[in-house]
Amino acid sequence: MKRNCNFFSFVVFICCCNIYNAQEILLYENTPKNFEEIDNNFGPNRKKFNFSSFGFGAPLPITIDSEKGMPTEFGIYFASNKNYKIKINNLLALHSSIGYSSTRYYLNENYSLDMPIQSPSAKKISYLIRNLKANAGFQINFKRKRGNQFGKYINIGMYGDWVFNHKLKYEYPNNDLKIIKTKLNYLEKLNYGLSTKLGIKKNAIFINYRLSDLFNSETDLLELPRLIAGFEFDIFSKNYR
Repeated sequence: MKRNCNFFSFVVFICCCNIYNAQEILLYENTPKNFEEIDNNFGPNRKKFNFSSFGFGAPLPITIDSEKGMPTEFGIYFASNKNYKIKINNLLALHSSIGYSSTRYYLNENYSLDMPIQSPSAKKISYLIRNLKANAGFQINFKRKRGNQFGKYINIGMYGDWVFNHKLKYEYPNNDLKIIKTKLNYLEKLNYGLSTKLGIKKNAIFINYRLSDLFNSETDLLELPRLIAGFEFDIFSKNYR
């Protein structure tokens, strides 16, 4: 019995020593004073950051002034961007992006007199516009303490587009005839406008408004919708905290 008590006392002593040593190590654990030194000042809320994003949306047949737009039924917008951000302080940053966008406008064939094809029998009339695009502006953050994350923010800036590919497509169902035109001399190659984006972390709502005319003065065509709105999703290589 005495041996058992001595053995038990020895085991308890060893366990207490281990617990004491573990606690002693933790007491000497130092928390970094500046986390920017650990991540090389790179991330959503650091001095520099770059990331990719994808956007999906649609042209909106809404006019701000008295301008009459070309009648459309609906449309589809897609964009892929490479984004760059430089932090000024916790509330303000500069942003820029380069990328690609594609917009398809489906025209309302019931208004044949306003269409590029003056034929009531033409159906499924659509424009496809592909652009290389650039954007620049500033970002306002709504939350000062947000770790290495975007938090809530709004981007305001301007964009420029270069049309490198375009198509006017329509068909005559009675004749089983489909026509695609790719050399439209009345289409402007360069366009510009205003852009804004309201985001929370990796998700955002964007609105682009084209200030320039898509069609030049050589044609009497009405303008396609200037306003495009949709959702944008950011893609990071890792999760930042």
